Amino acid sequence: TKMPQAVATGHEGLAVANQYGWQPFDIPIKVEELPQLGDKLSAASDKVDAIYIPTDPILSAPDNLKTILGVFNTYAIPVISVAERFVEQGSLMALNCEFYEIGRQAAGHVEAVIAGVSIRNLPTQKPTITKLSLNLKQAKMLGLEIKRNCILRADRIIE
Repeated sequence: TKMPQAVATGHEGLAVANQYGWQPFDIPIKVEELPQLGDKLSAASDKVDAIYIPTDPILSAPDNLKTILGVFNTYAIPVISVAERFVEQGSLMALNCEFYEIGRQAAGHVEAVIAGVSIRNLPTQKPTITKLSLNLKQAKMLGLEIKRNCILRADRIIE
């Protein structure tokens, strides 16, 4: 069965959280519930250190993202996202793939399909190139200190 992108990505995040010593707290939200997101969060805000917005075209729509960022800014909770453009709009950081390189990476699979290989026989791939984007202006607003070694590793810094 197919599941929405945000749900699939969220499940992946939940599955690896413990490897990093994180205790995940899942807050499922529907678009029509965005105005009440603050109510849902207020009960959990003392337990939440950061929020991760998974890959999802609905959550990342400009108006929806603006609402989400506004609510979490109210509670001084940093938002971690999946795209550089979200960092430009106010999330704290993103470890994002390079879409041009994903296209280049997919070329091998395209060649195989054209040659007659079944898609089912092709292995899944992860991005080979990722980039770290940091919003230092957002970090300052949230009262967070970003360590120098992290800043030096960033590919894009918004000040």
